[in-house]
Amino acid sequence: MAESKEQLRTRFETIRDENRTAANTAERIGNAFLAILPYLGEFLRKDQPETLEYLLTLLNGAVIGNSRQITLNPDGSITCGSIYVEGSAIFEELVINKQSVNEGDQVFSNRGIVEIVDQTSSNQFRLTFRKEYENDRISFKENDCLKCKINNLDTEGTDFTSWFRVLSVDYENNTADVILYPDNEVPGGHNYAPIEGAVVARWGNPVETDRQQMFYLSSTDGIFAFLQGVTKPIINDEGSNVTAYIGLPNDIPAIQKLIRDGMLQRNKPILYAKTAVVENLITVKHDGSPDYIQREWDSWDNEKQYIMGFDSTEERYVQDNCWHGGSLWRCIVPQARIGVEPSLTNTDWACIRSGGLVLDIESTEGDWYNGDKNFTTILVAMLVHGDLIIADEYIESVVWTRESGDAAADEAWNINQAKTEQTLNLTVTYDLDHPELSDIPVGMPYGSKCGFRCTVSGDFSNIPITNIYDIT
Repeated sequence: MAESKEQLRTRFETIRDENRTAANTAERIGNAFLAILPYLGEFLRKDQPETLEYLLTLLNGAVIGNSRQITLNPDGSITCGSIYVEGSAIFEELVINKQSVNEGDQVFSNRGIVEIVDQTSSNQFRLTFRKEYENDRISFKENDCLKCKINNLDTEGTDFTSWFRVLSVDYENNTADVILYPDNEVPGGHNYAPIEGAVVARWGNPVETDRQQMFYLSSTDGIFAFLQGVTKPIINDEGSNVTAYIGLPNDIPAIQKLIRDGMLQRNKPILYAKTAVVENLITVKHDGSPDYIQREWDSWDNEKQYIMGFDSTEERYVQDNCWHGGSLWRCIVPQARIGVEPSLTNTDWACIRSGGLVLDIESTEGDWYNGDKNFTTILVAMLVHGDLIIADEYIESVVWTRESGDAAADEAWNINQAKTEQTLNLTVTYDLDHPELSDIPVGMPYGSKCGFRCTVSGDFSNIPITNIYDIT
């Protein structure tokens, strides 16, 4: 049985401290050396390569390599300059510090890594896919349209793309028989054979509709797209494959026309989508200032706060419009004064749609009269613009004329009785002996009409404003 390290220490200290003559014999010293032989295998050699058959426990960690970039820390962490994995890497948790950068194209779809390429016939290949773990199986299916982009690994950074369709799949052997698409059916007009090491992704499927969609992200083309209805390498020219597209879908002729017409710019990203449902859409002008959403109200409310600014409830920039006095008014200040109605003299509002100049005629005694009784009324003509009454100083002339159907009598009335003020006193006297006393022709049958036309002219663009008032 081997002595313990403490026993060996005691033996060697005894030999060291012995002062009797001839006490330390060769046999005594030799036995001491033989006692340490069982422990020689526990120490690592420093002068030659060494193999350790048992578990090595380094309680305070270790530093590996001359660069000292690999450190095994006592807390269980590893610090190193880079990691190269030939197979697969499985992480319980992955934390990325600062940023993560992906080059090239990222396709979110079914994938596989080509391990062996065997050409079976012209433009046909059998691809054996790598197993990243023992029970790994490819998820490709028959008729899948597959794409793989390969870097040439040259100083110019060139690459090429292979396109092929799946003819059959052998899941037991993790292989797929594929056929290349013709050159005229692939983007760029030239197809390439697959190579070993290529990462293959499903692009679409001409038969199974649930395998015709995927996400596609390209840092080289500057696009992010969700594609649906993909049946072949080239997406449809009319753009029916594109459900959402951030960037410029170069394969759609309509988009290219917008670029040629100057409506779109290649260096400005766009969102191209078939359907968009947006709860809150804030648009801005070329300088970044907000574009206001016009919010229209049926009528002005004297207790309501109208704004031109950000509405915290709707979470968008709005500009209130409301109807008042027959005109549409737009709030042009951050907050309009509550209770102060919109008008041409109210600087909180701008009239953006008006009924124009309106000549309103009203009768003080109504519109009907009894033909056998005397009837007197006053017609008042009022010229308004929106809710603003046009002042007399802008009116140059007012002419009243009668239209009863009796041309001769009307002409006589117009010459003798026509008034030039904005009010007209009308008298109806049912007296056959003195018809000149009546402004309405005496003896008009029941249901007849007699109109009085008012024509106002002034310096409001020199346009005569006309209205006619009928008395029945």
